[in-house]
Amino acid sequence: MRAVLALLLVAAIGLASGCVTKTSDQSETLAAEQVVREYFTYWNEKNIPEMEKRMTPDKKGIQWYIDDLEYVKLISVSEQKPVKRGTKAFVVVFDIKQAHGGSIENGVNSWNYVLKRESDTSPWLISDWGHGGGLLE
Repeated sequence: MRAVLALLLVAAIGLASGCVTKTSDQSETLAAEQVVREYFTYWNEKNIPEMEKRMTPDKKGIQWYIDDLEYVKLISVSEQKPVKRGTKAFVVVFDIKQAHGGSIENGVNSWNYVLKRESDTSPWLISDWGHGGGLLE
Protein backbone atom coordinates (compact mmCIF):
# COMPACT_ATOMS: atom_id res chain seq x y z
CA MET A 1 0.00 0.00 0.00
CA ARG A 2 2.84 2.40 0.85
CA ALA A 3 4.47 1.67 -2.50
CA VAL A 4 1.26 2.59 -4.31
CA LEU A 5 0.94 5.84 -2.34
CA ALA A 6 4.58 6.69 -2.99
CA LEU A 7 4.11 6.02 -6.70
CA LEU A 8 0.98 8.20 -6.80
CA LEU A 9 2.83 11.00 -4.98
CA VAL A 10 5.74 10.86 -7.44
CA ALA A 11 3.31 10.88 -10.39
CA ALA A 12 1.40 13.85 -8.96
CA ILE A 13 4.60 15.83 -8.42
CA GLY A 14 5.71 15.02 -11.96
CA LEU A 15 2.41 16.16 -13.42
CA ALA A 16 2.39 19.32 -11.34
CA SER A 17 5.92 20.28 -12.35
CA GLY A 18 5.06 19.73 -16.01
CA CYS A 19 2.02 21.98 -15.70
CA VAL A 20 4.03 24.70 -13.98
CA THR A 21 6.59 24.75 -16.78
CA LYS A 22 3.93 25.01 -19.45
CA THR A 23 2.09 27.72 -17.54
CA SER A 24 5.35 29.60 -17.03
CA ASP A 25 6.14 29.40 -20.77
CA GLN A 26 2.63 30.59 -21.61
CA SER A 27 2.95 33.48 -19.16
CA GLU A 28 6.26 34.52 -20.70
CA THR A 29 4.74 34.45 -24.18
CA LEU A 30 1.72 36.46 -23.05
CA ALA A 31 3.98 39.02 -21.36
CA ALA A 32 6.14 39.41 -24.48
CA GLU A 33 3.09 39.58 -26.74
CA GLN A 34 1.58 42.25 -24.47
CA VAL A 35 4.69 44.39 -25.00
CA VAL A 36 4.13 44.22 -28.77
CA ARG A 37 0.44 45.06 -28.39
CA GLU A 38 1.19 48.04 -26.13
CA TYR A 39 3.89 49.25 -28.53
CA PHE A 40 1.38 49.36 -31.39
CA THR A 41 -1.23 51.08 -29.21
CA TYR A 42 1.25 53.82 -28.35
CA TRP A 43 2.49 54.06 -31.92
CA ASN A 44 -1.08 54.69 -33.10
CA GLU A 45 -1.46 57.30 -30.33
CA LYS A 46 1.84 58.89 -31.49
CA ASN A 47 3.20 58.49 -27.96
CA ILE A 48 6.92 58.02 -28.59
CA PRO A 49 8.00 58.02 -24.90
CA GLU A 50 5.69 55.08 -24.16
CA MET A 51 6.78 53.27 -27.34
CA GLU A 52 10.42 53.64 -26.35
CA LYS A 53 9.78 52.22 -22.87
CA ARG A 54 9.11 48.94 -24.67
CA MET A 55 12.35 48.98 -26.70
CA THR A 56 15.99 48.19 -25.98
CA PRO A 57 18.17 51.29 -25.45
CA ASP A 58 19.90 50.95 -28.84
CA LYS A 59 16.55 51.37 -30.63
CA LYS A 60 15.50 54.56 -28.87
CA GLY A 61 15.72 57.98 -30.47
CA ILE A 62 15.09 56.97 -34.07
CA GLN A 63 13.03 59.15 -36.42
CA TRP A 64 9.41 57.97 -36.34
CA TYR A 65 7.82 60.51 -38.74
CA ILE A 66 4.87 60.68 -36.37
CA ASP A 67 3.49 63.80 -38.06
CA ASP A 68 2.89 61.77 -41.24
CA LEU A 69 1.17 58.91 -39.42
CA GLU A 70 -2.58 58.78 -39.90
CA TYR A 71 -2.98 55.42 -38.14
CA VAL A 72 -1.38 52.07 -37.43
CA LYS A 73 -3.66 49.18 -36.49
CA LEU A 74 -2.45 45.87 -35.14
CA ILE A 75 -4.10 42.94 -36.91
CA SER A 76 -2.35 39.89 -35.45
CA VAL A 77 0.62 38.71 -33.39
CA SER A 78 1.87 35.13 -33.88
CA GLU A 79 4.71 33.66 -31.87
CA GLN A 80 7.52 32.03 -33.82
CA LYS A 81 10.14 29.59 -32.62
CA PRO A 82 12.58 31.62 -30.49
CA VAL A 83 16.15 32.02 -31.65
CA LYS A 84 17.66 31.45 -28.20
CA ARG A 85 16.91 31.59 -24.48
CA GLY A 86 15.79 35.02 -23.32
CA THR A 87 14.37 35.80 -26.76
CA LYS A 88 10.83 35.77 -28.15
CA ALA A 89 10.02 36.20 -31.82
CA PHE A 90 6.69 37.19 -33.37
CA VAL A 91 5.27 37.74 -36.82
CA VAL A 92 3.16 40.87 -36.56
CA VAL A 93 0.60 41.89 -39.16
CA PHE A 94 -0.47 45.53 -39.09
CA ASP A 95 -2.23 48.09 -41.26
CA ILE A 96 -0.59 51.50 -41.56
CA LYS A 97 -1.50 54.73 -43.31
CA GLN A 98 0.90 57.64 -43.63
CA ALA A 99 0.14 60.96 -45.27
CA HIS A 100 3.26 61.06 -47.44
CA GLY A 101 4.18 57.41 -47.63
CA GLY A 102 7.47 56.55 -46.01
CA SER A 103 9.80 53.66 -45.40
CA ILE A 104 6.80 51.44 -44.64
CA GLU A 105 4.30 50.86 -47.43
CA ASN A 106 0.75 52.02 -46.72
CA GLY A 107 -1.61 49.11 -46.19
CA VAL A 108 -1.22 45.72 -44.57
CA ASN A 109 2.35 44.70 -43.68
CA SER A 110 3.82 41.59 -42.08
CA TRP A 111 6.96 42.20 -40.04
CA ASN A 112 9.06 40.21 -37.63
CA TYR A 113 9.55 41.52 -34.09
CA VAL A 114 12.21 40.16 -31.76
CA LEU A 115 12.04 40.74 -28.00
CA LYS A 116 14.79 40.12 -25.47
CA ARG A 117 15.21 40.27 -21.75
CA GLU A 118 18.30 40.23 -19.59
CA SER A 119 17.03 37.78 -16.95
CA ASP A 120 13.95 35.79 -15.98
CA THR A 121 12.72 38.74 -13.91
CA SER A 122 13.52 41.61 -16.29
CA PRO A 123 10.90 42.95 -18.72
CA TRP A 124 10.62 41.91 -22.34
CA LEU A 125 11.84 44.67 -24.69
CA ILE A 126 11.63 44.96 -28.47
CA SER A 127 15.18 44.61 -29.77
CA ASP A 128 14.64 44.39 -33.52
CA TRP A 129 11.98 44.50 -36.22
CA GLY A 130 11.55 44.47 -39.97
CA HIS A 131 10.30 42.39 -42.86
CA GLY A 132 12.14 39.40 -44.19
CA GLY A 133 13.23 36.17 -42.57
CA GLY A 134 16.69 37.21 -41.37
CA LEU A 135 15.53 38.42 -37.97
CA LEU A 136 14.11 35.06 -36.95
CA GLU A 137 17.09 32.92 -37.97
